[in-house]
Amino acid sequence: IEILRRKRVFLAAGAFVVTEKRKALVNFTMPISIQTTTLLTARPGERSRTLIFMAPFTYDTWACILVLVVLVTPLLNYFHRNSPYYEYFYRTNIKGGLNSLFNCLWYVYGALMQQGGMHLPEADSGRIIVGAWWLISLVIVTSYGGNLVAFLTFPEYEDSVTNLDDLLARRDTLSWGILKDTVTEQHLKEMEYPKYKSLFEGAKVHEEQDAELVSGVRNGSHIFIEWRLNLLKLMKQEFLSTNRCDFSLGEEEFLEEQVAMMMQFDSPYLGMVNRELRRMHQAGLIYKWYLEHLPSKDRCWTTNKIMQATTHIVNLDDMQGSFFVLGLGCFCAIIILCLEQCYHKYQLHKEKKVIKPFAS
Repeated sequence: IEILRRKRVFLAAGAFVVTEKRKALVNFTMPISIQTTTLLTARPGERSRTLIFMAPFTYDTWACILVLVVLVTPLLNYFHRNSPYYEYFYRTNIKGGLNSLFNCLWYVYGALMQQGGMHLPEADSGRIIVGAWWLISLVIVTSYGGNLVAFLTFPEYEDSVTNLDDLLARRDTLSWGILKDTVTEQHLKEMEYPKYKSLFEGAKVHEEQDAELVSGVRNGSHIFIEWRLNLLKLMKQEFLSTNRCDFSLGEEEFLEEQVAMMMQFDSPYLGMVNRELRRMHQAGLIYKWYLEHLPSKDRCWTTNKIMQATTHIVNLDDMQGSFFVLGLGCFCAIIILCLEQCYHKYQLHKEKKVIKPFAS
C-alpha cells in the first residue's frame, strides 16, 4: 500500500481483500473473485451397525408392537374359550389348541413372523381377531422389510458440525480456532452480529497452521475456520501425506470477502483495467483459471450429503446383530433345556419314593 501511495508502481497485481480501511488509502479494481469462509471438521464416521435390525422402527414403535402382542394373545384366548360355537357343533367343551394361552402367544408371534400356526379358530369371532392381526402383521412386516433394506444399503453417519449454529450449540464439547493477523480474524472482531461476536469470543487464535492444529481437527475435538480455498488445499495436502480422508468441510459458507487488485487513487488506468477484467469475467477466463488453481479432485472430494447417498455393500458387520440374536436364542434354549432336564429328573426321583401297590 505504501508503495502505491508513493507512486512507485501503478498496479499491485495480487489478490488483496477489499476492506474499508484499505479503501481509504488506495483504489481497488472490480473484484477478481469472492472468497468465502467455512469450517474444517473431522470426517464423520459410520454409526455402529450392530443393532441395525432394530433401526427400521423407533423404540416407541417396538414397544407398541410388544404391547399389541401382549394384548392380542389373551384377547384371542378369551374369544376362543367363550365362544358357544364348539359346544353347539361338537357337543364338547374342548376348544382346540388355542384353548391354551401359551399356544395363543406362539400363534400371534408366528403370524408376526409370517409363519402362522397349526391351530386355527373355527368360530367366526376368533377368525375375525386372527384376520385383523394378520392385516396388522402384514403392514408391520412390509414396513420393516422396506426400511431395513434402506438402512442396509445407505449407511448412516454420525452427526457432524456443518454450520455455525451447530458449532455454537456444542461449545461445551468442541473448540474452534482462527489464524492470527488474517482478514477472517479482523472481520469477526469488527462484526456486531451476536452469532459472529460469540464465535470470535470463543475462538482460539493460532499463531500458525501447524501439526497440532491439524491433529486437533483430525481427532474431532477442534474446528478450524478459514477460507474454503485454503481448507481445500490443506485437505489435499493431508490426503497426499496420509492417503486417508480424515476431514470434511462445513455446508455453510459465510464472510464473503471480495478479492481485487490495488491501484493509486488518481490512476488513469483504473477504468481500462476494470473493462478488461469485466471482459475476462464475461468470457469465463477468470473462472477457468480459478478452477485450474483448485486442488485436483480425489476420493476425498465429497460432502456430507454425498456421503449419505453413497450406496453400501452389506458385509459381516451389518449382519452381526442378527447372529447375536441367533446366539441369544440358542443360549436361552439351552437354559430352558437344562431346566426341563432338571425338572424331569426331579419328577423321576419323586416317583421312586412313592410306594405303589403291587398288582398281579
